[in-house]
Amino acid sequence: MKINLSENIKNLRKKRGMTQEQLSEVMGVSVGAVHKWETGLSTPEIGLIVRLADFFDTSVDVLLGYEMKNNHPEAMEKRLQEAFNEKDRAGLEDAETALAKYPNSFPIVYKAAELYFGFGFEDGNRTYLRRAAELWERSESLLAQNNNPEIGENEIRRAKALTLFRLGDTKKAVEDLIAGNDGGCHDHLIGILLSFFEKDTEAASNYLIRGLYSGINEIMNVAPGFVRLYVERKQYGKAEQFLDWVENMMRGLQKGGSPDYIDKNLAEYTVCKAYVQAAAGNREAAAETLKKAIRDAKRFDADPSFDISELRFVEIPGKVGAYDLFGDSSYAGVKEMVRLIDDKRLTKLWKEVSAE
Repeated sequence: MKINLSENIKNLRKKRGMTQEQLSEVMGVSVGAVHKWETGLSTPEIGLIVRLADFFDTSVDVLLGYEMKNNHPEAMEKRLQEAFNEKDRAGLEDAETALAKYPNSFPIVYKAAELYFGFGFEDGNRTYLRRAAELWERSESLLAQNNNPEIGENEIRRAKALTLFRLGDTKKAVEDLIAGNDGGCHDHLIGILLSFFEKDTEAASNYLIRGLYSGINEIMNVAPGFVRLYVERKQYGKAEQFLDWVENMMRGLQKGGSPDYIDKNLAEYTVCKAYVQAAAGNREAAAETLKKAIRDAKRFDADPSFDISELRFVEIPGKVGAYDLFGDSSYAGVKEMVRLIDDKRLTKLWKEVSAE
């Protein structure tokens, strides 16, 4: 709650063209008293506040400068999110007010937990962390109310584990993550906690490897989407930079020598680069890039490999096969990428350079 009484008295007095002496005479107080009111050194008694409001033809709440907050749950949730984003510790007071008013509202409890966790995690404040732990538990019990698709049981489990870790109980944090590691969703976090903080590198190895491969795979999957996004925005340079970054990362996984699964993917991303060049009006470069995609695809198809255990850093024992949306033929994958991009300029170039 913000009060602007001192500033308002001063502004209203000046608006009336009055001096502090004149106002003091009207109110029956000393000039020093008025000076203290206007500088915030003291506050008028309630009776004088009412008299001041009457004198200035305004209401007491306007004189005070009191602004009533919107305390509906949606507004309070929004303020808690803003406090989190802006790292405003005053939001903790708002959080307790919100929790007192809506103790069984999932969005309020979750946002309050997030706020306490953020400050507690950053500075190691155990009081904040313990409060966060309580609120994570409560939010879990209220999860049936949740209508935010970005929040779920796994997200809360992760937050609870990180709270335990910051409180010093890394072992319990890891146990809880392993118990809810559906589809390897916590592999990366389990791996780092075991390896770096528990110093149990062998126990961490499989989680680290799976987490690495999963992360790389996600980047590979979103790459065409980013390319389309940047082309639609006519940010052709940015699209090429993104593809170059993805390519460099992927090539870093190759051991060299015979073709591997990365080569198949790279041939398909080469089509994406041709798409960017064609969209930018660089037809000649796009044609050469498409030719390169075809050459690379045919080289892979001559000696294909889908064993991801051959990749650098992916130290998975035995042979582990990879399955591809575009099938097992790299050339067919390149052709399918052209079809899915569905750009007239690219399709026309494909027909010319592939003779199909």
